[in-house]
Amino acid sequence: MAQIEPYRIEIDGEWSLNDLHEFPYAYTQAYSFLYALAASQVDDDERLRITFTAHPWTGGFSSVNFFRYLYYLIPRPERPAIISMRYSSPGWIDLSLVLAIGMALRKIVGNVCDATLRINDMYTALYKGAQDRKLLSLNSKSAELKLDREHLEFLEESVEMFAKILGFEQLEELNKLAPNPLAALKMMFAFYRRVRKLKEYQDKKKLKL
Repeated sequence: MAQIEPYRIEIDGEWSLNDLHEFPYAYTQAYSFLYALAASQVDDDERLRITFTAHPWTGGFSSVNFFRYLYYLIPRPERPAIISMRYSSPGWIDLSLVLAIGMALRKIVGNVCDATLRINDMYTALYKGAQDRKLLSLNSKSAELKLDREHLEFLEESVEMFAKILGFEQLEELNKLAPNPLAALKMMFAFYRRVRKLKEYQDKKKLKL
């Protein structure tokens, strides 16, 4: 992976203890997802393939475990770590991380900030489309055995459209690692929800990535 570099996040306003939990939690999980996909381009890691195929994605438990496992697959020096922090108006959080991943995440959060309604409308429409087709309750580990052509086309098109509107540039890697388009779409939904949380902090002027 690329060289570790410092990365500054500007902060402002009033932060609660809950903010100091929510923001790092969402940031670390979104970073871990992008890191894993970038790592898959240069390292054929069996543990990574297992992590992307191990979860049924039938509820929130899969999402929590998925992101946690991805985080622990990151070599410790390449995990986001606080170098320094100043709490004031304005202040900062200086992180040590893989700069390319930090910049990629900043770009996606910026895209969501710039097109919030359009992206959220698409998320809602795709989610409802999957729900109406009774796809969200399917076990993603065995979905390829149950999906007909129409459902597969809907899922493949949904993942592609959602990746495009987010400015998500690692769709090829995601499609290689995910066991099927249903799992890929559920992963994208989960990633988006974490990005949306970061976007909320930026909207409130509490930080600037």
